[in-house]
Amino acid sequence: MSACHKDEGQLRRPPSDGETKSAGTACGAKRSRQSGYSQDLHRLPARTKAQAEAKRNALDAARTAELQKEAELAAIRDHTDAMEREYHAFMLGVSEQVAAQYGKDSDEYQALGYKKKSEYKRPARKPKAPTP
Repeated sequence: MSACHKDEGQLRRPPSDGETKSAGTACGAKRSRQSGYSQDLHRLPARTKAQAEAKRNALDAARTAELQKEAELAAIRDHTDAMEREYHAFMLGVSEQVAAQYGKDSDEYQALGYKKKSEYKRPARKPKAPTP
């Protein structure tokens, strides 16, 4: 690797086809054509192993908290479903009790949201077909 490709022990990318060094060009002129490539590397903040481990631990903690909240939500959802089934079974018992006590043709049965038995359309008789 030539002196133009290394800067204080840090590796640089090799030049592309359009950036090949001509015989009369100096390394400084080549760097200026790379739109400040070497200057940008000096502005990057330092990254340490401790920072990486801290970021990873924070990510793991956030994922663990998310999984715990999802488990809590699933438990609450299961409890709500059980309460809905219990309420539904209770209301079916109420409707059966009202039907037994007052009958299916009563106003009390209709107040529960059911249709009175007398409001159903009675089936019409089919007239017999004439025999030839």
